[in-house]
Amino acid sequence: MSTQRKRGTPRQQGKRLAPKTSSARMGKVVSKQGDHAGLGLSLGLKRKAEAFRLRLKAAKTELFLKAPPLTANGDEERYPTRIGNFTKTLPHNELGEVEPAAYAAYLKGLAAQSFEKLEVVPGEGRLQNPLGGLAFSMEGPDSAVIAVQPAPALASAEWAADLAELYWMALLRDVPFSAYDSHPLALEARRDLARFSGYKGPRDPVTGEIRAKDLFRTDHPGVRDGLMVSQFQLQNFIYDGIPIPQRFSTAVPEQDFLTFFPEWLRAQRGIRVTTPDPRDLTLRYMRNARDMGRSAGQDIITSSYIKAAFILLLSPLGVEGFDEANPYHPSRSRRQDGFSTFGISHLMELIGKVHKSEHHSWFQKWHVQRFLRPEEGGGRVHNAKTGAASYPIHEDLLTRSSVLEHIFELNRRRNRERPEIGQDVGTYLLPQLFRNGCPTSPSYPAGHGVTAGCCGTLLKAWFNEDLPFPNPVKPTEDGLSLEPYRVGVDGPALTIGGEINKLVHNLTVGRNMSGVHWRSDDVAGNLVGEEVAIRVLREEKALYPERFEGFRLTRFDGTSITV
Repeated sequence: MSTQRKRGTPRQQGKRLAPKTSSARMGKVVSKQGDHAGLGLSLGLKRKAEAFRLRLKAAKTELFLKAPPLTANGDEERYPTRIGNFTKTLPHNELGEVEPAAYAAYLKGLAAQSFEKLEVVPGEGRLQNPLGGLAFSMEGPDSAVIAVQPAPALASAEWAADLAELYWMALLRDVPFSAYDSHPLALEARRDLARFSGYKGPRDPVTGEIRAKDLFRTDHPGVRDGLMVSQFQLQNFIYDGIPIPQRFSTAVPEQDFLTFFPEWLRAQRGIRVTTPDPRDLTLRYMRNARDMGRSAGQDIITSSYIKAAFILLLSPLGVEGFDEANPYHPSRSRRQDGFSTFGISHLMELIGKVHKSEHHSWFQKWHVQRFLRPEEGGGRVHNAKTGAASYPIHEDLLTRSSVLEHIFELNRRRNRERPEIGQDVGTYLLPQLFRNGCPTSPSYPAGHGVTAGCCGTLLKAWFNEDLPFPNPVKPTEDGLSLEPYRVGVDGPALTIGGEINKLVHNLTVGRNMSGVHWRSDDVAGNLVGEEVAIRVLREEKALYPERFEGFRLTRFDGTSITV
């Protein structure tokens, strides 16, 4: 064993590391070696110090950026019964209001950031990862430093409009998107939502009307062009040499859940039903809200964006579909291809980092907002409409909208037709696509929305958004086959960027179409994801050996930037 005495403490030794690996000492190493191995050693030592400098610089940049205030909508303090907050899996009274002691224990566990204290929160079932938002990341922004507007308050006009839109989505689940310009219920939905003072969806800037191409869509560039469904949800793709058509397993039509109050109350108490959700035995292309909701409920976080990359890379565009700023675009490089930088491996690695963006959603969900889910909102409306309780819900929904009459009759029919219920009873509950309703985590902002915003931004940075989408298609109304998309008849010419934004819309708003998220969740989530991606790309840019002008992309608000 060596008896050499170490000098200084480990911390002091660490401080001496940088000088030992300075560029001045590199030359001595090379001169001693005098061969190619020496060059490699020299480069390795130099890179170690440079990697430390780059990581430190990125950390300092994040440290000195201004952090936004962490604010909720105030409902948690405003209502002692917590009627504006997420309470699923906790004990509830017969109205579906949480037991105060259980909510206090829940807050105590979150405040302590304690796995053990959350384990003993009263209730049934399992809370979905309440500590997930507290994980740190070694790159990009921390989960607590991206600005998020507070979720809409329970008494607000926006909250009422968001819930009215979800009721209309449930009513139109089995109507083909292609029929929204003529179906009587879709026409009524457009007229009704246009009357809501808090409605935040797109509408005609002059008349204020909601047009067929606006219904249930967002203002992201390209989302209102042509079909509701993105080409990335319809086109065939190739996975490891396996050609795959995008006919998928969707839900059985005309079946919804949590439409009967005792069933709804069991779900709020965390009592799960283990019977699988019913599936259509026929595989179909996406063509209606039920399909879009089912699709957004069975993706595996990044899977849809990986498919999108495959479709673009293996399309007639190939690498020529890359953004022209890419150093290996054919217009910039004659002799080299990208791979681990600016190639397929690099893009897959970037998309794979997106799980870190979920930290941002989970931090806000559990540790700031604790916003109630739409199914809980439907319970509040039901109690208010039946006189079981008095809640401050905006009159735009309670008395001025026609949607609740339709929902009452739809739920009455569902409850009569379902063998496990078999009662001719109407309710004002929000029909759920999934048998157990929403996930067991607070609503705002949507995790799918954050992931979609992040992945969509990465894809727009990577590919030329302005290129036309090659060979677009549309589904038949039964979803059994595809037909050519006709420019000028079915809508305007489609672009790569517009269809990426539409994919973001589909995977985000699809969660609304299943009844588990709100429009406000979507908007906040997409913007958080976009900001996370931009800040990760900004850090990445400093790491590349190639001459690179920066990633060019169009933000969701329509502004163009270079990162």
